[in-house]
Amino acid sequence: MRILIAEDDPVSRRLLEATLVRWDYEVVVACDGTEAMEILQREDAPHLALLDLVMPGMNGDQVCRLVRERARERYIYLLLLTAKSHKSDLIQGLNAGADDYLIKPVDPMELKARLNTGRRILGLQEQLIAAREENAAAGDARPASPAPGTTRPSSKSCGGSSSAPSAKAGG
Repeated sequence: MRILIAEDDPVSRRLLEATLVRWDYEVVVACDGTEAMEILQREDAPHLALLDLVMPGMNGDQVCRLVRERARERYIYLLLLTAKSHKSDLIQGLNAGADDYLIKPVDPMELKARLNTGRRILGLQEQLIAAREENAAAGDARPASPAPGTTRPSSKSCGGSSSAPSAKAGG
């Protein structure tokens, strides 16, 4: 799976890249927020992105906000990385559209677990798209009304009253 790393610090960027390559990710690198946004706007954009919160050009919050404003068919899972540990920074990042947030220095096992969560979410989205496409393709073949001899399911809610007579004695 392809993943974007947007990190202005060359040492942090290289460490992340080496770790992700070891985990069999195809890594795309951006050195600032503007470059990250350009990559995420492409048709072949990675669907996982690690974004440093504080970068030149455009910060991670701004990238998140722009990605969400330009919603696409396929979701991009955005994970912010930052040395800031104040709850207000976390809230700001999540409100901007980030899916998750990690505080530097990043623990590799925590990063792996959070990326697995992102992959699981992206996989579920792929399944939903496939199901929608199957339903759309099969839509013309489905009858508009029930087949003869069948009935529609009752709209009666549990515990609600029914106008149909009860089969119970005295009912």
